[in-house]
Amino acid sequence: MSTLDRLDGVVHGSQAGFDAGCRSQGGCPNHGSRTELTCFEAAQARRGNYAISKLPAATPITRAMIAIPKAKPAIAAPQAPAPGPTPANAAQPAQKAAAPAKRSAPKNAVIPAPPPRTEPPVTAREASRVQPQKQPAPAPEPLRIDSADTVAHLRQLRATGATLAELADEAGLSENTLARLAARNPTPLVRASTAQKILAVTAERAAQIHPPRPKPQPRPTTVRVGVEAAAAHIRDLGARGVPAAHVARAARVSYELVLRIINDRVETIEESKAQRILAVTTAAKRERKRPPEVHGTVFGWRRGCRKDEACPNHGTDRPTCLAAHSSYYRDYRRARAAGAGPEIHHGTTTGYQMGCRDRASCPGGPDGRTCSDAAADADRERRRRAGRPEARPTIPSKPAVDHIRALREAGMSINEIAVAAGCGRTAIRMLVYGRDDYANGRKGPRHGKIPAHIEADKAARILAIQAPATSLHERKAS
Repeated sequence: MSTLDRLDGVVHGSQAGFDAGCRSQGGCPNHGSRTELTCFEAAQARRGNYAISKLPAATPITRAMIAIPKAKPAIAAPQAPAPGPTPANAAQPAQKAAAPAKRSAPKNAVIPAPPPRTEPPVTAREASRVQPQKQPAPAPEPLRIDSADTVAHLRQLRATGATLAELADEAGLSENTLARLAARNPTPLVRASTAQKILAVTAERAAQIHPPRPKPQPRPTTVRVGVEAAAAHIRDLGARGVPAAHVARAARVSYELVLRIINDRVETIEESKAQRILAVTTAAKRERKRPPEVHGTVFGWRRGCRKDEACPNHGTDRPTCLAAHSSYYRDYRRARAAGAGPEIHHGTTTGYQMGCRDRASCPGGPDGRTCSDAAADADRERRRRAGRPEARPTIPSKPAVDHIRALREAGMSINEIAVAAGCGRTAIRMLVYGRDDYANGRKGPRHGKIPAHIEADKAARILAIQAPATSLHERKAS
């Protein structure tokens, strides 16, 4: 049941409505009424009025009910004096009677002095009501005291090794309270009750709640040795048919470390690891059929022998693992291109991966699309799913390259052509001299090659440039 459904069945303007959840003054249906109270106001009225608090919780309370003033105690009328008045009581009427005579007496008349005032006698009933005098209350103890002794005791407790959390649990205080006293600049005052709890914790108790921990022993210094012997042993095992993965498993080292040792990518290793590697024998290989010669085959390349210098066949008349791998896939691609093996489905990305990458020689699929077009469409679809913008349309760059050469023969510089075309200087320079392809200080395969395609809008701006009528020297002279 929702809150709104539960509030529909309650009596608003009563304590029951407030208990049911109607606690917002603006949300109560009685809000703004001049006669009825909201549930919140009704709950407040029950707290401040004893008579209203005795009503049932479901009774609605109106504004007229809380406007009735509370009954005040009536003032008692003066009682008549008891029979047999004392002389003092008898003198009071005489004084009142003499008052008018005093006002009418002449200025030089002698006014008699009033009789002396006497205290009325205390009756037995009044004597029984006399309260004994209260003794003065003792001076209250100070709430805060100097924290010097408490801070010194807390530091002694911490010297035993106990933490603030452990001391706080033992003293029944919060950790923040002890942290303020253990700070570099502790608080100057502390509550007397807090100081008493801290001082009640002894150093012996602090040592018990935090026993001293043994000091850690220093780790022995690791001895490192060269990897020449380990590398030679691993290569010897590899020649006998034990792959690097089995050597790593038998020596209890990582497979990456064994490959780094074989490929001369590490100079020293731990002495314990070197001893475990040298203890590996040919019994570490699995009992299954393997070629008698692992190296010099594609399997050797797959098992980690991917450098000519690391292969045992290097420098012999037998091929290395890398050469065998390259030769195998070179022959495979040639055979596939010649039509050997399963039929290539042209017009698909599979045909492109099989080696059909020439649009002119590709027969195309049923829809006339070549393998290169299928690969380009698949790449475009991947870019679209990744949220990348589509590439701008391109056209062959030869017309733009020829026009740039004509403009340069007419005397325009690369900067002037770039400004006129509204593009970067690097883009024009690439169409004139080719790409700058450097990797690790060496020229790459694309270095010096002019792009075969260029953006259509950029080519249109380049082709729209008119050759100047004057030469560059004439323009500079003018």
